[in-house]
Amino acid sequence: SLEALEKEFEQESGASNTFAIQTAGDVLRIGGKERLGRFLAQALFQGRLHKEIRGMSPTLAPYDSTYSTRPALMGRPLRRGDIIQFMLPQSFASERVMEREDSGRACGSRFLFENKDRMRIGRIIGLPGDRITLEDGFVTLGGKKANYTRHRKGVSTQHVYNERLPGSAKAHTIRIPHASAVAREQAPSSHVIVPEDELFVLFDDRAFMTDSRCWGTLPTAHIDSVVHTFGFGLDEDTGSYDWSQAFGPL
Repeated sequence: SLEALEKEFEQESGASNTFAIQTAGDVLRIGGKERLGRFLAQALFQGRLHKEIRGMSPTLAPYDSTYSTRPALMGRPLRRGDIIQFMLPQSFASERVMEREDSGRACGSRFLFENKDRMRIGRIIGLPGDRITLEDGFVTLGGKKANYTRHRKGVSTQHVYNERLPGSAKAHTIRIPHASAVAREQAPSSHVIVPEDELFVLFDDRAFMTDSRCWGTLPTAHIDSVVHTFGFGLDEDTGSYDWSQAFGPL
């Protein structure tokens, strides 16, 4: 129990009001019950304001905020459809892009020279062992095509769909500019088998192709957190905060 850990640590170090939590042979020392509470709250609900976010429209827009949790604290394994925050280290991204055929068409020249050491956000499409076929932004997983229906609620743009992946009970909203012949030419169909301990990640706006179509599958070690709750948005017309979706699930 935490009380036992507290007493044990006090006896060892003479410190008071301090906890020592041991996990996998490592000791994490946290000062006081209040600090422990703050530590757990921050680990479970990491808030982030996305001043600049590319590729996750119509799910997220610039200046939307979200809450996320470390994968180890989710209490469940990662699932298809989860939104994740992840890092794409410069050395990893550059090496993957250089070794992948046709990645240049998906990545674009700007990606090769941009700073990749920043937090990114995307959606898990494939888990380890999944066989994925991607054509014009539409997903086929293990020979089963994802279910697509037109999304009309509150969306005025074309090519917006509800996508439900095979084996998933929940649909999410995506944008696929499939009507463009240029987009079809720039996004050839691809076939991927997801390696162990890696994931296939796509943006919800499939026009932005600097995702797994560009740099390949993502090692799970690069995941920062799983995004699960919507915070507030920003009404661009009035400049005021929009709380209409606050604390709704993502």
